[in-house]
Amino acid sequence: NERKRKFREEVGDIGPNKIVDEGEFRERVAREREEKRLEAIVTGAQKVAEGLDTDAEVEEAAAAAAATTHDDNEDNSKTKNGGHINDTNTNKAHPPKHKVKPLSQTNVLYRGLLRQRVEKERERRARYDLHQSLSRLPTYEDPDEEQEDKRAIGREDKQ
Repeated sequence: NERKRKFREEVGDIGPNKIVDEGEFRERVAREREEKRLEAIVTGAQKVAEGLDTDAEVEEAAAAAAATTHDDNEDNSKTKNGGHINDTNTNKAHPPKHKVKPLSQTNVLYRGLLRQRVEKERERRARYDLHQSLSRLPTYEDPDEEQEDKRAIGREDKQ
């Protein structure tokens, strides 16, 4: 008994017997709610900053593409006079696809948002790959698979 008492004094009464005061509980819940609200505000601000930054990049790319297309059209008119005809459709600038920059080159304001997005995509892809690999195993039994599906795949003999 003496050992247990000394141990409880050292550790403090942490355990299932600790009774939480109603005021402490309300303060803790209010703190957690406020933290969640602030995180949502920061996430929204990061999304706005990312949107503004990507819009600026798209506008710069469009301006560069327009300048390139304008220069190509001038080159095409010169080559037509020289006897060579180039197809102007092959030189049209395509809108840039969504490029993923490395995190070190991403703006610090929304780097956390991008990191979360990449991590979420990685987890989704891992779950998908796991599901695909499991479904290829001959011993795998899909609970959603019906009798006709099994027959169509060839896992069950025709009756």
